[in-house]
Amino acid sequence: MAGGGWQLYGILILSLIRIWLMSATSRVVQKLDVNAMTRNQAEFWRGWKEQLQLAVVSCIHRQTYKYVENSLAVAWRKKLTEALHKKYFKNKNYYILASQAAQGGETSIGDPDERIGEDAKDVATQLAHVFCEGIYASTAGTFFAMQLGKLYGVQYALAPYLYLWSMFIITKKVSPLPIGKWISEVRSKFANYKTAHNMLETNSEAIAALEGASFEAGTLKSRFIAAMKKAREFHKVVLWHNLTENLAFDWFLRCFMATFIITPHIFWQKTKPDLTSIANIAQLKGDIGHQFVLFVQSMIAAGTTAKMLKQLDRISGSASRVNSVIRALDAMPQDESDTVLSGDLIAFENVDIVTPQGRTLVKGLTFNLKKGTSLLLTGHNGAGKSSIFRCLGGLWEHSTGTITKPGSDSTSDGHQKGGVYYLPQKPYNVRGTLTEQITYPVKGAHLSEETLKDVLEKVDLSYLLDTYGDMMVNWDEVLSLGEMQRLAIARLLFHEPAFAILDECTSAVSGEMERRLYEHVLKDAKTAYITISHRPVLKAYHDQLLTIGFPDYTYTLETLDKDKYVHQTARAHAVMKSSSPKSHTKQARADTSKNKAMLGAFLKLIRIGLPEKKAQRLAMAVAAVAVQVGVKVQTTKYLGGMMSTVFKQDKREFVELVLKSLGCAVTGAVVGQCITYLEHDI
Repeated sequence: MAGGGWQLYGILILSLIRIWLMSATSRVVQKLDVNAMTRNQAEFWRGWKEQLQLAVVSCIHRQTYKYVENSLAVAWRKKLTEALHKKYFKNKNYYILASQAAQGGETSIGDPDERIGEDAKDVATQLAHVFCEGIYASTAGTFFAMQLGKLYGVQYALAPYLYLWSMFIITKKVSPLPIGKWISEVRSKFANYKTAHNMLETNSEAIAALEGASFEAGTLKSRFIAAMKKAREFHKVVLWHNLTENLAFDWFLRCFMATFIITPHIFWQKTKPDLTSIANIAQLKGDIGHQFVLFVQSMIAAGTTAKMLKQLDRISGSASRVNSVIRALDAMPQDESDTVLSGDLIAFENVDIVTPQGRTLVKGLTFNLKKGTSLLLTGHNGAGKSSIFRCLGGLWEHSTGTITKPGSDSTSDGHQKGGVYYLPQKPYNVRGTLTEQITYPVKGAHLSEETLKDVLEKVDLSYLLDTYGDMMVNWDEVLSLGEMQRLAIARLLFHEPAFAILDECTSAVSGEMERRLYEHVLKDAKTAYITISHRPVLKAYHDQLLTIGFPDYTYTLETLDKDKYVHQTARAHAVMKSSSPKSHTKQARADTSKNKAMLGAFLKLIRIGLPEKKAQRLAMAVAAVAVQVGVKVQTTKYLGGMMSTVFKQDKREFVELVLKSLGCAVTGAVVGQCITYLEHDI
């Protein structure tokens, strides 16, 4: 069942089994106490065997419960992530989100990977835990409250809930903390630090070549310091909040349970219990022990309910980050504009090219590219050459005019015969085999070894097949820019599109390879193409010349006389031929070998010495831990002593032990927060 249906039923059944195990264990413990004091060996060993059996079943139950809870978390995470992916990849929303982040602004989403990957996981995991605990709290709370009410009175059934809910309200008033907001802010700071790390990894070669290590180290350090500063602020703010919670829900709770259960046996009994025989003492001890177990289980159920509200507050931080992504994706255009038409040509009719920031680049752009024709687009840097094709691809919106473009049409063997194919200056390389690289973005397309070899030979890359074969390769690390551009041309050869956009895609290849692309590859495939370039030599391969970048946002469109440039181009390529294909192939292989060489150095083992201040705080933390251990031992001693006062009926000693245990509770809570503070500081 989708969405974790069987897990929900499983958790309900396991919660009921858990209640039965807790109830059965309390009864067996009661019998063991009585039989141990009365020295009834036969009954004691029978009870011991029952306890052992229950322990085995409880162990199996606990692991099964965890498995089902984790399965529910995985199912919910899968459903949430799939829903996010559907929105993220719809209508190229991932690009729009990245563009908005690049522009900056308070509402931009700069870390969608962290929000979709980590925050969605936290939300699903914690919600699954809250839901499972909620089922147990409701079923166990009802059962144990009924047991306490039936055996000992309604006051025992209501006491756990009255105590915990009153403490929950008091701690909210005394130490209010928007913990979800703080967690969201801390996560954002660490996400910025992680983004800087990713940028360093992606551009490590260029940074190393430019000797930019100190600059990048400074960037990482500043972001890390900002993240740690926010984390320290959070820990300081949460210190008082945690102190009140530990007092209310940990240390005071222990005193409350012991005091509430034992007080009636000392102060409210009309007649003193008959403690003249071992059997009577054993029965009284067993009854108090059974009452204590039931009260603890009821307290756990009530505490789980209060704990759920606190967890929901924590989840709100991650949930708000995920929700902001959903809101941003839902706010994006859901359907293509009615100013974008479908046809068998590329045409711009009176289109204004305007950046998302509102800067006008070209006004009233009008041109068309029919099948079998070509156009060369030139202009200075920043004039808007690539921006034209962002509008064509639907990445940017346009408010005036109409754009006509062909639709995509993939054949059964993966070829993209229709549509517009884009070759950028820096090609995108998929991590995978050569076949996957050539057939991208078609997943699972078949390509025979003969066809693959033929395609690679046309771009002088056949040696890649000999070197890598069917290996999974990170091509960005092993190929030079020239090899990447030729591999992109091979991809174009495979797809044989009707239209192609060539964005400086031959800037790093030889003149011979460039000539081969225009005179054979595109011509043989009957592909209409638009080239973005500054090089006049390419005029010989185009029918039209579109020039943009004039001060008044105008443009010029002229028909080219190819014959005029043929002689000039031929002479240029004659010079290029002096470096033969063989020598070029050798050079390419040398480039590949050079790129394959791994640069690195052994990390020196360093011994980190603690500064004097940190060493002092470490010593203080160790001392605080020792104090807390002593406090816990003393508290256990005082709580155990309360039980003995029942048999002695010593009211004064009982009150003294209650006061001492309260003092230990305050001390333990304060020392615990000191340890937490020192731990984070160190």
